[in-house]
Amino acid sequence: MGLLEVSSSSKWRWWTSISLLVIFAVLAESVKLQSGFITGVDQGFATSFASWQTSSKTALFVLISKFGSPVVATIAALALILWLWWQRERIAAGISFLIYFGGNAIALLVKYMVGRVRPTHELVADNGFSFPSGHVFSSTLLILLLLLVLGHYLKFKPQLFATIIAVIWLVILMIARVYLRNHFATDVVGSVLLAGGWLLLSQQLITEVIKRIPSLQQS
Repeated sequence: MGLLEVSSSSKWRWWTSISLLVIFAVLAESVKLQSGFITGVDQGFATSFASWQTSSKTALFVLISKFGSPVVATIAALALILWLWWQRERIAAGISFLIYFGGNAIALLVKYMVGRVRPTHELVADNGFSFPSGHVFSSTLLILLLLLVLGHYLKFKPQLFATIIAVIWLVILMIARVYLRNHFATDVVGSVLLAGGWLLLSQQLITEVIKRIPSLQQS
């Protein structure tokens, strides 16, 4: 079995991916319909973050937001793909390419389908629609791919440490995007749901395709 291929008998992957995507779809529909519950949740978080706004926090979160941008994530993803190719993990490189760029295309499509306007009074101006967050989606997908690859090279403790650091970074990035008023809280949560569901589902589907093409199994 290749580096990023999975067992087709892994039912938890199917159920987890479907569950995450269903929850995301419900959230996206609620956002599109401007549900009162969703609005209340978003306003609650926005008010909370506004209460501890300072110039130093703003500068820090602007820096974090830049490092967590889709451009930076895409450069890192391309570096990962090229490294896998150089390591002769050609199938893994192809899977990573399809998952990362296919996922970002889906996220962009959802942005236009939902058409959510960004929060008012942004601390740093941004463009495009708000749901889901491109920063958080790209970073989540990149982190998940990196952790999957590292899982084949690291022992349990280093792998656990890398996972903890990745989760902390992702949470800080989510906070930064809401703090800067570039996104609502449900935008960043939706990004994580979509990224996780997409990665698990696409990884499973790609593995099924590879199983049916003998030439790919020998690569």
